[in-house]
Amino acid sequence: MRDPLQVRPGDLTAHAGHLDRTAASLDTARAAGQHVRLGSEAYGQLCAMMPVLLGGVQRTLVDGIGTAAASVRDTAGRVRTSADGYRATDARAEQLLDRVQPAGQPDPVRVFTQQDRARVTDHALPARANPV
Repeated sequence: MRDPLQVRPGDLTAHAGHLDRTAASLDTARAAGQHVRLGSEAYGQLCAMMPVLLGGVQRTLVDGIGTAAASVRDTAGRVRTSADGYRATDARAEQLLDRVQPAGQPDPVRVFTQQDRARVTDHALPARANPV
């Protein structure tokens, strides 16, 4: 049997913060790419067209970095939304469970796991000779 999925909303929020910092680094790289250009003499007279040719490639790369930053920022927002959703679901489940079993009282009901169910079925009573 596989382990149950465990999600810690705080870990998701922390990861979203890491994504925001990554997006900020990409923004810095994009800004640097927008301001740094090769001069017309960078490759000498023989290769004077190189800065013009590389300028188009540079624009494409700078635009791509901007797109990546926006995508990472969007992902951070979606991860935060997921964390909020988990928190809300946990809070709602807690409210529902508190209605059944008020906080601070002993729990009369044991929730069965998959392993518990397997033990119960492994030790089932023998079939009766004359079922009713």
